[in-house]
Amino acid sequence: ENLRPGDLYVVLNIAGHKNFTKRGNDLLTNLDIDVFDALLGAKIEVKHFDNTLTVTIPALTQPDDVVRIKGKGMVSNAGVHGDLFIKLNYKMPKELTHKQRELIQQIKESA
Repeated sequence: ENLRPGDLYVVLNIAGHKNFTKRGNDLLTNLDIDVFDALLGAKIEVKHFDNTLTVTIPALTQPDDVVRIKGKGMVSNAGVHGDLFIKLNYKMPKELTHKQRELIQQIKESA
């Protein structure tokens, strides 16, 4: 009724995501892989918001290596897609069978 016209200011605080960190339009995340996949290479399914991505882990991956997936980051207002960076962390087995120990020892001795 007797309201004066004016500007409306809205302040948004965007909560962080439990699996991703945002840097510009890029997304960063961590992925635990077992040492065998790091040595031999693998294709691993990674949850990415509402879908799943297949990530190729190269053979002889080193601890803390980063895999880059182009275009799977955030999209800017201008329509530019950022990238997804996945830092690989080794997950060691908690137990080994006798046969596994023998095989790993043979590999160690042949190196």
